[in-house]
Amino acid sequence: MIAVEITPAGIRVTTLTGEVDPSQLDEVLSWLRLESVTRRSAMSEAEADALAESGKAQWWAENKSRFIQTENVKAFPVVHAAGFYSPTSARRCRCSRRR
Repeated sequence: MIAVEITPAGIRVTTLTGEVDPSQLDEVLSWLRLESVTRRSAMSEAEADALAESGKAQWWAENKSRFIQTENVKAFPVVHAAGFYSPTSARRCRCSRRR
């Protein structure tokens, strides 16, 4: 059973111990905290989007090397209609000239 009590001072939600998993309850409370903070924020949606993009760009700059190696990388063979060839020999391929 979940009981909700609304008063002028706030909202109280009561549940029996063991009825809700603590980790799920923590997720709900985190979402409620986030909602509370965003409602009090004076930031516009455009400013929030710009801040998010800036954060993503900074994260990518710091973590790119974890996902993309740029040193000592050998070219993978490319499958082509004419067979296998490396990207360096692509200009010798005659398939594009057959059109």
